[in-house]
Amino acid sequence: MLELNQRDIQLGKKAGTKEDAIENIALDLVTKGLVEVGYGKGMLEREAQNATC
Repeated sequence: MLELNQRDIQLGKKAGTKEDAIENIALDLVTKGLVEVGYGKGMLEREAQNATC
């Protein structure tokens, strides 16, 4: 199970679009080794099916 800690919370981040925000989140997860490369693409595809707002 994934557990969040204070290092996982990043305040003050900015993105121009929702898609940019999703890509930034995915990149951070990949960088931390929590997900595999390509995860962001899957997130964007899921968002295209039905917006999570």
